[in-house]
Amino acid sequence: MDAQMRERRSDIIDLPIQRAPIVPAHLTVDGARKIAALKRAVVVLVESGGRLLGLVEARALADAPAGAEVVTVARPIGLGLRPTTSLQRARELLLRARLNALPVVVGAFLLGVVHLADVERALGAARAVEADRADAARAVA
Repeated sequence: MDAQMRERRSDIIDLPIQRAPIVPAHLTVDGARKIAALKRAVVVLVESGGRLLGLVEARALADAPAGAEVVTVARPIGLGLRPTTSLQRARELLLRARLNALPVVVGAFLLGVVHLADVERALGAARAVEADRADAARAVA
């Protein structure tokens, strides 16, 4: 069993998948701000006709004109993460997209979002465990 745990890679499913409010594309930025505040969300997903169009981070909402449609400040999402996406791959995709969060999807089902900070924290913890194992192996040898 211990050997299985060592060999097992960490995937997105191992992280906290956060809920994110979904707002219609035609909603104003002010309306999206209110929903984000009510839900204590750092990201808001934007949809139209049941299709996910983009993601807006709280910082972008704060800087955008209150009367603008939220879709005008949303960053398009060209991809989503799957629960089986490795943490390293998730980090690469988040950095490439220049986003702090990406949606986690299974088929047409949205599970929530994963944040870059959570991915990096998990990768750091994994590196620390590997370093401890290496130190222990050197001490035994």
